[in-house]
Amino acid sequence: MPRPVRNNTFKIWLEPGIDATLRRYCEETGVSINAFVRYAIGSTLTTMTKADARDVPTQKEIYGRLSEQAITLRLSPYERRCLEAMAGRLLMERKRSYARLVRYCISRACRQISFSGDGSHREQSPAPACEGSPLPSAS
Repeated sequence: MPRPVRNNTFKIWLEPGIDATLRRYCEETGVSINAFVRYAIGSTLTTMTKADARDVPTQKEIYGRLSEQAITLRLSPYERRCLEAMAGRLLMERKRSYARLVRYCISRACRQISFSGDGSHREQSPAPACEGSPLPSAS
């Protein structure tokens, strides 16, 4: 009998502006936060290079700028391994690398979304169409 796949749960704290943009976008479009984060991780991991690693802020650089409200993410073991592999390729220390990478992926995706003054949104990149993970298959 195959073992059930257990998802990993992470709590991530974001900067208040990024958190507000994420929540507003998800509320207006009906996309769940977890689906948006999976899309952000998938799109960033496929395009990120070692040069981009300098843009990933350390915990020391963002200390005191994070909101008090955390988002809870559920990632599959495959998605977690993808994050581990990316952290290894970018030569990041393992300590807090998940939070740093996920926070960077979310902020990068939120920067691509712009909101006009009347409250409606314009999209500059494709949005996730469903709840499924956009990461490549594990085959």
